[in-house]
Amino acid sequence: MSVEGEDVTTLRSGIPGAERLFLQPGSSGPRQWGRDMEYAPVGTGAWYGTADDYELEHVDWTGRVTRVARWAGPDLEVTGDQVDRYRDAWLRTYDDPESRRRFERDTWPDWRDDLPERMPAYEALLALPDGALWVKTFRWHAPGEELHLLDANGVWLRRLTFPRGAAVLDIGPDWVLLSQRNELDIPTVALYELVETGG
Repeated sequence: MSVEGEDVTTLRSGIPGAERLFLQPGSSGPRQWGRDMEYAPVGTGAWYGTADDYELEHVDWTGRVTRVARWAGPDLEVTGDQVDRYRDAWLRTYDDPESRRRFERDTWPDWRDDLPERMPAYEALLALPDGALWVKTFRWHAPGEELHLLDANGVWLRRLTFPRGAAVLDIGPDWVLLSQRNELDIPTVALYELVETGG
């Protein structure tokens, strides 16, 4: 295959894409807690995974799987507590009791039926120049932002956590750019050095 005179090589095919809900004929939307294919190109090829589990594959530029990365993480089964938290978050968006009752009676049963039984393991891959990789844990598994660092061979090195309200905008091997809100709820952006701590 070629595009405007450039050769294009298909490294992998048949990988499922984003989980979607078909709402009505001709319309669809992303599924709540739905999995998506994540990938990150590096100098030797690309890391990719479908977030079905805590696993990634590395393919070289010929499409050959050369490495598999595996690490431990929280159970992926959706719990009743997570479902309740999701429902309660929606209930808080309604101003009056009647609107909340209508949501619980008319809307919530269908929404509940559309929730998956398992959540994704991760939601983003952030490649570093040396081929190492930060893997961002799916946000519902951790109380705040959580990332795992894998080296260029897919070996797990460390976990990095941030409190709720912090969002990783960009990250390197020894620095992170965070978006946060201060005590007056004003958004701020700050660059921090990453330092090893004991424990």
